[in-house]
Amino acid sequence: MTSRSLPQTDNDWHAFLAGFENVVLVANAPGVDPDVVSTLFPGKTLFCFFNRTFKVLTKPFERDSLVFCALHRDRPSILKRKEMPQVEACFGSEALKGIAAVSIYPDIRANMDGFGNVPNTLLDLVDLAGVADYPGETPTTGFLITRWMLGLGLENVHVYGFNGQRSDRWRVYAGHNWTLEQIGLRTLANRGDIKMHAADGSEAGPNIHAALEHMFPDIPPSELH
Repeated sequence: MTSRSLPQTDNDWHAFLAGFENVVLVANAPGVDPDVVSTLFPGKTLFCFFNRTFKVLTKPFERDSLVFCALHRDRPSILKRKEMPQVEACFGSEALKGIAAVSIYPDIRANMDGFGNVPNTLLDLVDLAGVADYPGETPTTGFLITRWMLGLGLENVHVYGFNGQRSDRWRVYAGHNWTLEQIGLRTLANRGDIKMHAADGSEAGPNIHAALEHMFPDIPPSELH
């Protein structure tokens, strides 16, 4: 991998991402504050943003960043909606390390023309986004990337601002199971696989399993987890 390219294999991705002290996934959610998350992680950190980055970045972000965007059939969402200039404007001249378009559809030949000089790649996560996990729905890009990074064996993953809330201002695709993903994220956090942070920077949320055990004391914990 050169300084102007993105990794192509899982091993290369692991080597790249593990080179940072922290990898922080920043949600496109109400209340997210780039200044807060940047202050939380002052060291060598890679910040990962998703799709319409301008929902949360209102001025150029100067820290090392990646953008993951959904692939809408044969075109990355950023290109399909002609939002590339807006996305690029969200980052300082040296901050944006690249854009990865996430494919969850089999047998798709993606048209990646339109990213200009920004390093880009197609990330095939078809198997990870299997319909058995999401009957009738699709995973959010953020949740899918969280699972993918853990599958790479990373131990430095943080999620910031993932509150499962849909913005009143922006039209958000409705075919996601927000409740399932919140349970999944909190389960991973309870197990210590990731660290969750609320939009104000505090550790996010209670231990949901402990709450369920308190609510249903007659049900064995193994049946609740």
